[in-house]
Amino acid sequence: MGGVLGGFVLFAIYWAVAGPIGFAVLTRLGRRRLAWLAFAATTVIFSVIAWATSRVSSGGPIEMRHLTMLRHVYRPEGTVDDLPQFDLARTWFSARLPGYGMVPVELGGDAIAGNRLDQFSPPPNGLAQQFPNTDRYEIRFDEAARQLVPARATSAEFVADWMGRPVPVENAWGSTLEVDLDDPIRLERHAGEQISLSGTIVNATGLPLEDVYVLVVFPLRTPASFLPEDVPDTTLPVVLDDPPNYGAFVALANRIDPGDEIDLRTILDDTGRPVPERLRGKRSLATQIRNTFLEPATAAAEDGFNAIAMGNAGLRLNETERRRYLRMLSMFNMLPPPRIEVKENARAVGAVAFHRWLARGMDTSIRFTEPGVFVFAAVSGAPCPVPISIDGSRVSGEGLVMLQWVHPLPPVLDQLARPAFRTGDESSSASSMKEDSVDPSNGVASTWR
Repeated sequence: MGGVLGGFVLFAIYWAVAGPIGFAVLTRLGRRRLAWLAFAATTVIFSVIAWATSRVSSGGPIEMRHLTMLRHVYRPEGTVDDLPQFDLARTWFSARLPGYGMVPVELGGDAIAGNRLDQFSPPPNGLAQQFPNTDRYEIRFDEAARQLVPARATSAEFVADWMGRPVPVENAWGSTLEVDLDDPIRLERHAGEQISLSGTIVNATGLPLEDVYVLVVFPLRTPASFLPEDVPDTTLPVVLDDPPNYGAFVALANRIDPGDEIDLRTILDDTGRPVPERLRGKRSLATQIRNTFLEPATAAAEDGFNAIAMGNAGLRLNETERRRYLRMLSMFNMLPPPRIEVKENARAVGAVAFHRWLARGMDTSIRFTEPGVFVFAAVSGAPCPVPISIDGSRVSGEGLVMLQWVHPLPPVLDQLARPAFRTGDESSSASSMKEDSVDPSNGVASTWR
């Protein structure tokens, strides 16, 4: 903003000196015949001033804004694994490229094959939005994490897919979330179909966490929904949006500061309830997904809201809506599908269909088929956990980080809920399954259907 204002002031002074002020001075001196010569000299002088100012201003500090989705899959202490613990991230960032010429932009950290840096232009128009004076440059196939891009002392937008270990920035991103070694996460089953969850999670990011959601997926499969054969000729909604496993979903009201703990005993104290309530209770995974994501979208749709039209119109979301949509991308395939009516040509009042253009690789839905503890949180005003270098210097920038933390729980085969309905063929195939044919490493979803 300061550069635009300075350029406007400089042009205004140039126009005044080369125009009315200069002409008035020459008239007073009786030198009006030199007006064109004075105009040319003024133009040259102000051109030199503008060029020198641009060269000085282009050498300033590199600024960057980013939006990052960071995923960490927790590895319990004592786990034997030769592979290092890597995090997965996708970051969209806008950076001011210094000077004029070719500037290297590079992803740092661990040398992982598959890290990729690309130019980015937001949908729906994508790369159709180009700089008026475009320039061509080469991208080496064997250097996908590095680009040599033309700089014009203006900003450029990129998207990066990255895997590695976050590089600490001052006191931030030394880690993500950690489990208290004296109180590890445990899932236990008691008499009377009661399940208890215990454990303590510590905020080790070095930054405050906001809008924290804690989800638990139990090692209990939800019975498959099916439609009876004798359906009458009436409109009948079919339930198709139950998650694959029973689960619980809690949104924390307070901010979690660095070093603070999340005690799973206190925030999930009512997860040990009967199985039917676990599916439809107020804190169940299915109910909370509907309340948190579907109901606001349904209310907006009834008011004539259309996200695609809104994007084309250039309207902006507020911060709460923006974070909600980013959170929906983190569990997109768990969102309720459009309501389907049995009767042909029946109108589905209030039906909402969700679509996505970006971040398919950051969807954690596939992990909802296996038991685990999930923590989703937002970190605002945070440096980028992905190491990015511009013109040879590390740039951390400032922006929003959407953290995804996953703690897998071992599947407990004797705690699985058997399906409520099974055909004769399925019963015979299930009875023929032997205990040693079940591989716990495949997870709960692959064991029973």
